[in-house]
Amino acid sequence: MLQGFSHFYRQLFPLYHCIIGFFPAGLKLHPQAPLNIVLYNVFSGHGPDLYGVEPLSYYLKNLALNWNVAAFLAPLAVPLSALNYLCSWKASEQHKKWGIPIHPAYWRHYSSLFLLFASLSAWCMIFFSQPHKEERFLFPVYPLIALMAAVALDSAERLACRFAYPLSYLSWVVVLLFVGASMSRTYALHKNFSAHIEVYKSFNEHLMDHQQRLDFSIRNDPLRVCVGKEWYRFPSSFFLPQTAVDVRSRKRGIHLYFLKSEFSGLLPKYYPQGRLPFITRRIPTEMNDLNQEEVSRYVPLDTCDYVVDLETPDQTTALEPNYGLMVLCLEEHDKAKIRPKVGKYLMLK
Repeated sequence: MLQGFSHFYRQLFPLYHCIIGFFPAGLKLHPQAPLNIVLYNVFSGHGPDLYGVEPLSYYLKNLALNWNVAAFLAPLAVPLSALNYLCSWKASEQHKKWGIPIHPAYWRHYSSLFLLFASLSAWCMIFFSQPHKEERFLFPVYPLIALMAAVALDSAERLACRFAYPLSYLSWVVVLLFVGASMSRTYALHKNFSAHIEVYKSFNEHLMDHQQRLDFSIRNDPLRVCVGKEWYRFPSSFFLPQTAVDVRSRKRGIHLYFLKSEFSGLLPKYYPQGRLPFITRRIPTEMNDLNQEEVSRYVPLDTCDYVVDLETPDQTTALEPNYGLMVLCLEEHDKAKIRPKVGKYLMLK
């Protein structure tokens, strides 16, 4: 069956081999990918629960924060639009039974909206019932949430004009409320959760502004930026410059490395060195689907050139010390002409 699918795709898309060759080897049998996702997440003995579980309220709070008034309007799309449809379209006698229009021909114009709402409901039912929850699981239905909220708002305004005082300004009030709450949410995220972005921005500025004071003869090649318990706040490798230049125009690449912390799960891993598409075709080593720790990810602290960490003075442990105090001690040693390995400590506050 899978071979038949592959043959079909080859006949339908002449560039099949050219395109699929740039993806990881596991995607070459791409008809198996959806099946593997279902098998792992639904039928395996461990599945995604290894990465944390959340109650149902996690998604409800998430939708309320991200969609504010739209989250409350979306579930009302079908009942409000159905009522508005009943009032707008007069059912013929052959479409009525017990005085209620139940014939499918009457509802055929309404079926497209109902199917869209059913798709949204099915998606939510599936993912709301899963113990492991992540915000990104709802991203695919965000357009449907916006559509259903718009339908509900339009139907509410039409019904208000039909049965009560005309509320032509209702949509404007709701839209302005939605925009205001959304802008407030965006500002709050930027204000309260952008510290890690600012740290890596400052790191880039440090490398550029202090080029005349940098000496890579005592540094690693590539430079090592290490994170411990703050590994999950690392935004992306795009926030690390490809190269840095010191006072003697020596260039160094910059890579991220991990320090051992209280976290004991599986950490990310770099792709092997090489050229596309060959590096994406290799089967990665030292990986597992049980979220088990791979100690090969860690490097010793004294091999790091820079350390990024969050200071938590009241929550230090042997694996999560206060690196800031350690740097102060190293600076004292540096005054005694002992060159420390840890060059800088970038702190999140």
